[in-house]
Amino acid sequence: VSEDIWLNELRSEYATTLTGYSTPFTGSVLERRLSVFFSSPSESLTEWKNLLGDYGSVSAFGEYLAERWSPKIFSDMMSVHDYSIPSVEDALRARGSSATFRDVFSEWLAALVLNDTSKDPRFGFSRPEMQAMRVSPQVVPLPSDAVVDLTTELADWEGRWYDIQSFGDGGNSTLVLHFQSPSLGSF
Repeated sequence: VSEDIWLNELRSEYATTLTGYSTPFTGSVLERRLSVFFSSPSESLTEWKNLLGDYGSVSAFGEYLAERWSPKIFSDMMSVHDYSIPSVEDALRARGSSATFRDVFSEWLAALVLNDTSKDPRFGFSRPEMQAMRVSPQVVPLPSDAVVDLTTELADWEGRWYDIQSFGDGGNSTLVLHFQSPSLGSF
């Protein structure tokens, strides 16, 4: 079975943490990978172009998986008969979770911008060096009585974050969002 490159690289990247090469964090490969990722976080997790951003994305996702389900999730992925996303879902089930890859990906996107485990461990990182790392959302000002058209194309398994700020009349504004996708089943 030939594994998807992104997932093979994710496991390889996490191996440096597992074997202790990410400690100390300062100056580590993980620190460099995360620095690249957080400077430009809107990369597809699964679309591999062999760029530094790809390594940063899988490194951040790998750290998230290990914190949420223990590092054993990686060996669970490799001991199932599936590959790619189904192998991740099989490993989640082996860990006692009913979450789908889509669920985990969505929670990871929230964790990247919120990074606060105080109310829910799904929405942040517990590793001390990662607790201050957050994605900076794109600020979208929304003046009262204005129409703002924001068109964005996303690759599969890519995240985007927006901070919509209303400068209206104290709460009488209405926000209407329209989403369009050729395949709404996977949107």
